[in-house]
Amino acid sequence: MKIIYFLSLLALSFTAQAQLDFPTVRQTANYFVDSTSHYSAAHLPQSSWKFLPTNKHINIGYNENASVWCRFRFINTTGKTQRFGLTFYNNNIDSLVCYEPNRIRILGDRTANEAQFLSYHSFVFELLPHQEKSALVKLKKTTSFFEFSYGIETIYELVKLSNTKLVVISIFIGVIILLTLLNISLFSITKRYVYLYYTFYSLSSILYIVSYSNFAKYSLFPRFLYFSELHIYVSTIWFLFLTMLICSYSNIKIHQPERYRWILLSVRVNASIIFLSLFFYAFNWNLLLMICFYLVFSTITLSFFYMLFAVFRNIRHEAKSSYLMLLTFWPHLAWGHAILLRSFKVIEASFPENLLVIVFLYESLLFGYILTNKYLNTYKENSKLVTDLLHERDKTIQVISQTQVRERRSIANLIHDNIGSKLAYIRQLIQLKQFKEVNDSMADLSDDIRMISHQILPKSLDEGALYASLHDHIVSRTRTVAVPKIEVYNYNFPEIIDADWVYDVYLIALELINNAVKHGQANLILIEFYGYTSHYLIQITDDGCGFDATQHSFGFGLENSFKRIQNYHGTFELTSTPNQGTVVQIKLPKY
Repeated sequence: MKIIYFLSLLALSFTAQAQLDFPTVRQTANYFVDSTSHYSAAHLPQSSWKFLPTNKHINIGYNENASVWCRFRFINTTGKTQRFGLTFYNNNIDSLVCYEPNRIRILGDRTANEAQFLSYHSFVFELLPHQEKSALVKLKKTTSFFEFSYGIETIYELVKLSNTKLVVISIFIGVIILLTLLNISLFSITKRYVYLYYTFYSLSSILYIVSYSNFAKYSLFPRFLYFSELHIYVSTIWFLFLTMLICSYSNIKIHQPERYRWILLSVRVNASIIFLSLFFYAFNWNLLLMICFYLVFSTITLSFFYMLFAVFRNIRHEAKSSYLMLLTFWPHLAWGHAILLRSFKVIEASFPENLLVIVFLYESLLFGYILTNKYLNTYKENSKLVTDLLHERDKTIQVISQTQVRERRSIANLIHDNIGSKLAYIRQLIQLKQFKEVNDSMADLSDDIRMISHQILPKSLDEGALYASLHDHIVSRTRTVAVPKIEVYNYNFPEIIDADWVYDVYLIALELINNAVKHGQANLILIEFYGYTSHYLIQITDDGCGFDATQHSFGFGLENSFKRIQNYHGTFELTSTPNQGTVVQIKLPKY
């Protein structure tokens, strides 16, 4: 964050308007508006001229092919030769033609002439001591808002401002391109559209700055003739991406779906108007084009304030992200609507053009910091989650290993104490040739082996006898353990089920019984099997101590049970209340 503040202050120091050292030249200026571009330099009206004050902002408003004629008279009042620039503070004028007695000079967006300075359109004059010169300048703007102001600048200041602007915009482009590449990488990793919106927002910011500030015309593409139109269209597209970026980052779609639908509708309407205006511009349908201009400016203004309202309302849902969005785009809120109000002649004000570079740099850097920081925080959270999962996996493997050892020891003890002793007894009977007793003992041994195999996994499960298998297990269990009392009921549940989930449900039921005994300390467990037309339902209820299900997450056993049931397109629902026991319902569809 400190880096952002530093770069912003650095840009501010570069682009701040210096106190100009005006040359000692006295000048007078007049102008008149030729709304149809009817007049030529040789035939101008004698009336209709108005006084043109220095640095005064002149706003013609929306026009079609209007021209403004400016008449200047300069007098060098000193005994030294003076060189200065007649400067027009609007880099988006289509053409500026300077008529002098012995030459004609041309500048502007719609001309292929290269400007001498990046800072502003300037015509350089040189006056000998006490010399007087006159000049006529024609300013032309086609089918757009037309505004300008003028002043007298020293050559030193024009060069200084040009070099400063060149450095600042180059730094701006470099920083934004780095942030754009970073966010493209983040999008390829996360597939989150917020990074894609930032990428298009940043690229449109670059296009707007280089077209609006004369940077592209001066340094990159001097022969291109449509930068005036480009910066208008890019600014509207930039706003559309800004809207989607703010909505995506603040999760307005989730928290305010109805408002998001209206915002999305406004984006689509604005995009449609932009497309239509391009069509009208290509066919030179000026009236329809003018309507599109007013429509898009009006809808963007309404959309901006509606989005601002949505972000304010979103504070109750996501305060931090909403405040960050407000902090980020408030400079453009002030700048953009001041420009808009000035275009419609609601206010009369002149703004330093270089201030726009700071606004875009501030927004882009802050957005870049916010999104990068969000990704890093998400990466840390995911890393912690992966670490926890690995730890849980190791813990689970350890539990499984301990369970396997315990079960193997139990089986070994059972075989050694029961089967081993009976085999030794049978051997003695054989030696004593007491074959009747041998036959009886072999029958008992066979029953014991069958019981042990059923305890491990009943053979009847292979045939799909889920209910019978679990019932036999519980009957066998209650012979040796009286508490808890386990009751099993069947309500239209089939004896045989041809389904892959029989084994999993059997093991899950044993797991739930074990949980009720070990953790719930239950005295009574009810197991109920239901058969319905479209599904099966197994409900296991205990009267144990229970727990607050809203405050506890599933352990590994329950989580594994939940996932296994989900794999069969079933549902696993657990309801528990402290001191009121636990109810588990397993619902499985019939195929």
